[in-house]
Formats: sequence, structure tokens, C-alpha cells
Amino acid sequence: MLDFFKTFERICSGVGLKRTAEDRHWMHSDVTLEIRDKDGNLKHYSVQKNLRTNVGADFWDAQLFKVATAGATANFIALTTDAAAPAAGDTTLASEETLNGLARAQAADAHTASASSSVLTKTFTYTGSSSKVIAKVGLFNAASAGTMVLETLLTSTGTVNANGDTITVTWTINF
Repeated sequence: MLDFFKTFERICSGVGLKRTAEDRHWMHSDVTLEIRDKDGNLKHYSVQKNLRTNVGADFWDAQLFKVATAGATANFIALTTDAAAPAAGDTTLASEETLNGLARAQAADAHTASASSSVLTKTFTYTGSSSKVIAKVGLFNAASAGTMVLETLLTSTGTVNANGDTITVTWTINF
């Protein structure tokens, strides 16, 4: 049996849990348990997913999205006409809209106690008259500059072209 654990340890020593860039936005964690004998030999190795408690969901919601919480909350939605594919290394929203009612704005947060999601909503009212095709949205932790927490290329673009047109962005985040 000990030979099995030694072999398993050699196989696992160079293998880590890898997540793709697209998966990194999910709030999740794993617990790794290693038990070794007094000589350092591996006796037990396991990886388990954590159980997120109900108050844990409320903590994430308060820290990330609530206006009254101390610290920077990620609840500012920005729009752009830029249709380039998002990348994990992006720190700004290229060609971010800043005029005619389409400037970055704070969203309202809806979260039910103990639920495992938050819904951010913002309605923008266009005050211009030229055609704008909204292709991508970003979620930031500040009204200007700040950290772009999430970025999404829309599968279906929307166009505003008249004063009074509105754009409502609803962002559901599961944790």
C-alpha cells in the first residue's frame, strides 16, 4: 500500500488544479488534504470542494456589491461599442462610452439573504442622436478608472440612435 502512495505522490506532485481564464470569475475554492507519516511519506491525499455557507454568500455580496460597505465595491457598469474579444489581462474597457447618458454608472444590487447570486441592474438613457452599437460591457469598482472586475462581449448587440433610447444592463453573478 505504501508503494501506491509513493507512486501517487510522484504523479500528483507536478499536477495542480488548473482553471481556464473564463472560469476564473467564479467564486469557488478547493481544500487539499495531505497526510504524511513521521518520515514525510504521503499516506493520504485528497482534494475537496468547499461548502459555501449562507452567510458566506452574504459576505461576498456585501464586500463586492453593496454601496454602504467599506472598501471598493464592484457595482459600476460601463458600455462600449468596441467588439474585440475580452481577454483575462484587460484592465480597461476599450473605447468606453463617456457621453450622451452612456457614461459608466453605479448599478443597483439585488440579493436575497442566503442566496448564491447577486443581480446588478442599471438603465442608461441615451441623450444623443447618432447611432451607437453597444457591443461590450464591463463591471468596475469605481466611477472612473478603478479595477475592471468582469468584461463581457454581448452575443447580440444593441443599437441606440435617438434621444431617450434606454439600455438596461442586468448582470447576474453566481457564487
